[in-house]
Amino acid sequence: MSPRKMTVGICSREGKESYMWLKNLVEGQEFQSVVQKVVPIQITNSPVIFTNSVRQCSFAILYHSKNRGRVNITDVTDSLYDEELKHLSSELGKERVFVVVDDMEDISEEKKEDILANQPSIKDHSQGIFLISKQEKEMWVAGNSESMRIKTIKMKEIMANRSKSDKNKTGNNKPKQSDPQGQDVINTQIKEEEPRRQNINQQQNTSQNSWCCCCISME
Repeated sequence: MSPRKMTVGICSREGKESYMWLKNLVEGQEFQSVVQKVVPIQITNSPVIFTNSVRQCSFAILYHSKNRGRVNITDVTDSLYDEELKHLSSELGKERVFVVVDDMEDISEEKKEDILANQPSIKDHSQGIFLISKQEKEMWVAGNSESMRIKTIKMKEIMANRSKSDKNKTGNNKPKQSDPQGQDVINTQIKEEEPRRQNINQQQNTSQNSWCCCCISME
């Protein structure tokens, strides 16, 4: 069963030119089996525009560039994406969100773990974090970056797992619809039940007055 293709939003305070390489990557051949289109989502001080844009997506990448000076995504002084990351997780599910931190000097596992330890909301509200260096991007453009190939495979695996899950849910669960006939049946059952409840109440009152423990028939 082929996975359902998704609309992927790249969410950032950076200009589109900063993450154009990422947009091109996700729009490329490697992701064509799981991605239908990629939508840039500019994060500003207007939450309404952001939330409305996210509603059009089924997956999100939160993008940050260290060219701003720091890796201040969440949970630290002057963090940039506290509320936005929470909203993505709430709207799409944390399994449909990951974070990309670009223009890093240190992309080691130790650095990654350090970021997650100091900014735990990233782990709480996303599927993971990818650290990308300028050298990696340059080598990827030249078609010679093994580390980017590995990260690309991991990104695709995350997306593919979620899109397959979405398709399975779609196949098994039908949308809920109003059922006026069903409600009529319920109303009829309530009316039919009322005389029996009154009879039970009368019997209970009788048993209480005579201080007798009786078993009331529910036939």
